[in-house]
Amino acid sequence: MSMQAFDALDGALLIDKTAGPTSHDIVDTVRQCYRIKKVGHCGTLDPAATGLLILLLGKATKLSEKLMADDKVYVGSMKLGETTNTYDAEGEIDESRPVPSLTLEALQEKANSFLGDQMQLPPMVSAIKIDGTPLYKLARKGMEVERRNRFIHLYKFQISEYEPPHAWFKVACTKGTYVRTLAHDLGQALGCGAHLAGLRRTVSGKFNVSDATRLEELTSLSPDDLTKRVVPMLQLSTATEPLVPSVRLNIGLPSTTVRSLAAVISVIMIFGLTLGLTIPLIAIVLDSQGHSSGAIGLHASVQFLGIMLASPITPRLLVAVGASRLMILSMIAMALVFFSFTVFTGFMPWLLLRLLLGGVEGIIFISAETWINQVVPTGRRGRAIGIYGTLLAVGVATGPLLLELTGVEGAV
Repeated sequence: MSMQAFDALDGALLIDKTAGPTSHDIVDTVRQCYRIKKVGHCGTLDPAATGLLILLLGKATKLSEKLMADDKVYVGSMKLGETTNTYDAEGEIDESRPVPSLTLEALQEKANSFLGDQMQLPPMVSAIKIDGTPLYKLARKGMEVERRNRFIHLYKFQISEYEPPHAWFKVACTKGTYVRTLAHDLGQALGCGAHLAGLRRTVSGKFNVSDATRLEELTSLSPDDLTKRVVPMLQLSTATEPLVPSVRLNIGLPSTTVRSLAAVISVIMIFGLTLGLTIPLIAIVLDSQGHSSGAIGLHASVQFLGIMLASPITPRLLVAVGASRLMILSMIAMALVFFSFTVFTGFMPWLLLRLLLGGVEGIIFISAETWINQVVPTGRRGRAIGIYGTLLAVGVATGPLLLELTGVEGAV
């Protein structure tokens, strides 16, 4: 089999975007200037934002999802005391409030409360599409539509300087984080409101804005000089790096999530084992008490009802606790429910416990899926879900085997 050949322009261009043009404007400029058919970008920057914009050329456009999944670093400023309808300085001021007496330390303490896992509601003025239409186009028509919360993670939210009413900051975060929303939410937490005053992207994965070229300079280059600025396709395929220097696991997770991963794997296996023990054990006990197969089936139905009832409450729990921590806490709750089965022998108490057990199971299922979507790059999620399913199945299969080996079935 012959190795696929790449053109000199199959790769990436690192652009230091200035305020004004949209990300799509820059794509069009490069496409028309150099007559390159396929040009895309890895992550939209708002027109007023500056900094690193990665353009993909030719065959490298196939790596768009991989590179968009990279972590990002931003520096910027926010103005306290004013909120706008777009969460940034481009929008109209919709409320002004007095700014309380704050110190840099007090601001930092409040900013620290935003670190870690959280659900974030995207602003209406954003490039996210609903039924194929970007939200910002709907916002221009005065429309407000329902948006889904997105799971994000903040590694760092450092307030570097504060001169009332302006604060300067640095944010390190996962993909999909809206810094405008972060500034707005911090203002709400402070009680005075705030909006984003300025934003600059400095890092995306392995790439730094210090290695980028201004668009005006780029468009003045000859085609031969342009190729010297292109990051080759093969280099891009290994470009993804975590924000914190680390060794990656073979499913693509940075070491910043290793402790969380170890806890989640343990939870999944214990979860599967508990399911494998609980389901047959309840059936055995109910059968020994003379209950019909219909009653045993009712127990199983109630457990599935509990799983369904968990769906609407889990997103709020995810916001408050975080996916991996919620799974661990849910496992503790599941263990308490499981051990409660040894106390109650009546049919109805067991039925209520079974409903509660199903609810906890539903929370764990949703938390696991959310955690995988958060920390695993898009191209590796299939493998991660496969591992998750395998660990769960091993636990479920081990449960009945333990019941048989320990003689529980015969004893009951």
